[in-house]
Amino acid sequence: MQQLPYYPFPVRSGPVRRKLTYDVVVYTEDGHYFAEDADGHVFCQDSPTACIQEAINYVPSKPTGGKVYIRAGDYYLAPFNAPSSCGNGVICANIPYNAALIVEGDGDATRIHLPQNNTSNGAYLFWWIWNGTAPYTRKSVLRRMAFINDVNTGSQWMSVMAATASTNNSSGLEVDSVSVYDIQATSINATFWINMLYDVAFSRYRFFSINNNTPRSAVLMDTQTMGKIVDSFIFSYHGGWNAIENGAGTILVDSTEIYGLFNSAFQYDSTDGASHISVTNSIIGVPRINTNQLIQGYNGTDTGIGTLLYNYAGGYVSFYMENTQLTVPISYNGGGYNVAALIRINNVRINTFCKNPPIYINNVVQVDRSILRC
Repeated sequence: MQQLPYYPFPVRSGPVRRKLTYDVVVYTEDGHYFAEDADGHVFCQDSPTACIQEAINYVPSKPTGGKVYIRAGDYYLAPFNAPSSCGNGVICANIPYNAALIVEGDGDATRIHLPQNNTSNGAYLFWWIWNGTAPYTRKSVLRRMAFINDVNTGSQWMSVMAATASTNNSSGLEVDSVSVYDIQATSINATFWINMLYDVAFSRYRFFSINNNTPRSAVLMDTQTMGKIVDSFIFSYHGGWNAIENGAGTILVDSTEIYGLFNSAFQYDSTDGASHISVTNSIIGVPRINTNQLIQGYNGTDTGIGTLLYNYAGGYVSFYMENTQLTVPISYNGGGYNVAALIRINNVRINTFCKNPPIYINNVVQVDRSILRC
């Protein structure tokens, strides 16, 4: 077996010792999967979850939680045949409020393939639940790894993560430098479904779909979730329901690119008066068409996204956009519902190639200091 990474450091007396930067490491070698603790003890080999569940079980037992490091490699899990201890989650994490769970890989070199779903319901690879009470809650992290949708051919979908608090709203979830490659398999539902959490941050998130079984959404922030999506990239070649979905949350989108044939860029579900989406410093829609300079060499003749905003379930719509480039019309589809909406567009460059009227304006849309280019 290869030697695992370590960092030497000096001590006051005695020889140089080694300090590992994780509590548990998961790795693959010679076609097998292993989990090993920081003392070098292998405690799992070839479990149905490629030893990822066993590694996650180990960490919350520590007083402050800890880190699971998943080394570079391809991880194929056994088919999901029956509900687990957390229901429709393949890998379950019950996180005490006074602990933090950190799961980290080697970037896109750590590739976890979403498994076959043989159950009668849609499922999530990760199901993270926060339990208990504490004066404050710690931040848990999913960082630097890729998820590949190229295995599941069942009638039910398999998505990446559901995260929720069981007793009261929890703070602290960071999804950083995570990629999702939706290649060819049963469609993904809400790729990340986030419930009852605040201080949620998606940073450097990459969602890339070329699956003709189109996805529902790259992120769904639901049930009073408050969070942000920054420095991220969302693309679907064949389309999908929406790029970002607001169940009943408050979402900040900044420095993010959204491309592809989504039905809508932003979807509102059963939102309330406190629900909101704010978009700044972003690019929505393909800036070049009929060229060889499009995403990953995929040429196209359409700027992509059908509707900027869609009210799917009759909730309250509150939306603000500033300092952003659009190549789709500023359009709001009310879904046939007669509900209040507040939409404010400020200092936005709008380039629609004169395909459609660049702005659909009614009594709920206000557009200030924007540049219309045809």
